[in-house]
Amino acid sequence: MQTILEKPIETKKHRGNPNWGIALPYSVVRDAIKPMRFKNLIQYREWVEENKPEGFPLNPYAVYSRRGDWQNSRHFLGKIDSIIIVESAPNEKPVKFSLIKNIIKQILNRH
Repeated sequence: MQTILEKPIETKKHRGNPNWGIALPYSVVRDAIKPMRFKNLIQYREWVEENKPEGFPLNPYAVYSRRGDWQNSRHFLGKIDSIIIVESAPNEKPVKFSLIKNIIKQILNRH
């Protein structure tokens, strides 16, 4: 005897917390958290979960990358002010990745 199981009715899943409202602009949130000197996004997320500030997203990458504002976590947390990317001329010799890595480390350690 074959039994036919009914498939439960699926409901649409809501993502996020509807009570959080709309996230503030990237620059506003960044300027507000910069003086707090969070070491990483984990500390930022813990602060948001604990204090539930209006308009501060729990996952800033997800919110601001969709808006086209996201640069990186260090910029968001206020550890660096800007990111400049310069293309090399086609006639120049390629630079070894290890040299670029050392330059980036030097820049990041200034702060």
